[in-house]
Amino acid sequence: MKVLARYGSSKLKKLNQMFLGLLLPCAPVIMHCRAACSLSVMHKTQEQIEVFGCFLHLILCNQLLIQPVVLTEDFTVYLIYREDMLLEKVNDARARLLLDKFNYPHGSLSNIVSRLSIRLEEYFFEEEPFPHEIGVFLGYPIEDILEFIKEDGKNSLITGYWKVYYNAQNAIKIFSSFDLAKEEIYQWYLKNQRLRF
Repeated sequence: MKVLARYGSSKLKKLNQMFLGLLLPCAPVIMHCRAACSLSVMHKTQEQIEVFGCFLHLILCNQLLIQPVVLTEDFTVYLIYREDMLLEKVNDARARLLLDKFNYPHGSLSNIVSRLSIRLEEYFFEEEPFPHEIGVFLGYPIEDILEFIKEDGKNSLITGYWKVYYNAQNAIKIFSSFDLAKEEIYQWYLKNQRLRF
């Protein structure tokens, strides 16, 4: 955090909000409730770059992996994940059927995530269809991913962290666990790790 020490007190609130904006979406991954999350990060200003450096340190200290999956002029999309949990998701037999349709490799998780990166870049830069199989990486139930594709995102039972088509009660429990993880990380941050410049 010392790298940010040069900022005056008037910027404290803004910098802490920037840091929390990065941290809270990752809370369910940090708290072992979710295998992975995606995060769009702006890298335009020196403040953004330095706050991201602090965030990256925290992510790595929590034994998470981070891999850029899309780079644009304005932002970078990262996949932040727990390797063991994500390997389990992408190697699930039903998930593999979907991933195989889009030529995802078997074996190395890094190679599998690299294929996701290619699919996302095709969407962003070549106007290819959105790679809805990203839901596998983000821990969405395979039934909901397949039904979302079939229904073109319409007619869901409920919408939360994803659009739910089956087993709404279980999804609500998962959504609640994600919300609780965010609250726990927020309280921990306020008590112990608030950025001090």
